Amino acid sequence: MDISVIIPTYKPGGYIRECLESLMKQTLAADRFEVIVVVNGCNEPYKSHIRQHLAQWPDGMNTTLLQTDTPGVSNARNMGIDNAQGCYLAFVDDDDWVSPDYLQNLLAKAGDGAVVASNVMLIDENSRRQMPYFLTDAYKQVSSIEHPSLFTARRFLSPPVCKLIPRAMIGDDRFPTDFALGEDSIFVFTITKRLREVRFADADTVYYVRYRDTSVSHRHYDYPFRIQLALRTTIRYTSIYLKSPLEYNFMLFLSRVAATLLKLLHKSYQ
Repeated sequence: MDISVIIPTYKPGGYIRECLESLMKQTLAADRFEVIVVVNGCNEPYKSHIRQHLAQWPDGMNTTLLQTDTPGVSNARNMGIDNAQGCYLAFVDDDDWVSPDYLQNLLAKAGDGAVVASNVMLIDENSRRQMPYFLTDAYKQVSSIEHPSLFTARRFLSPPVCKLIPRAMIGDDRFPTDFALGEDSIFVFTITKRLREVRFADADTVYYVRYRDTSVSHRHYDYPFRIQLALRTTIRYTSIYLKSPLEYNFMLFLSRVAATLLKLLHKSYQ
């Protein structure tokens, strides 16, 4: 098994069908990847709906449906990691989708110690139009650089999605379950101690992000909450870095702390 695709989901709407269909239509041979869907913090009727979607997949495609009463996207992703059989992991959010050659093109550039990132586009769920997005701009700026530094590619080292990650790079590290926001960046920063290179797939290898006003990252949070979160997140980054300062990129560490503090200026966490 080359790739394990991990999809955490909580009370998914109809959008998860588009996510699953984009994976069913991958050009990569069906026996070379698996799809693991983890239903977290809920059960029926969501689990049955997803099982019905997966039952429509052609024979030979590898799918696993897991369920836990414990809520939280971090817990769900950790379950996916623990059950993954692939040499590489690809995280996909349940309301997003990917281009048909997404897995094949990422795998073509994969290698030990390297993370392969894709192009990213933000799509409005109502108009279906592409919207401005920081990762779209970052891809245009960085993807043409042959060997970008970790600091230069730092925007792609924040979310766990839109990339292919070697299973060995993750090791025993897991998503922090004591953070409801910012857990993505903490996890990715943690595993960069084993990261040697960021590579980029061609521009038509796209991870599509669905823009929804109701998503957690677009909710508004009061200032005391944002201060507390920034403090906790900064302490966590510093603790991780100081445990193995020679294994982490110092400039990347500083950029993570700076990004955390800059979020104090915004009511949402996006």
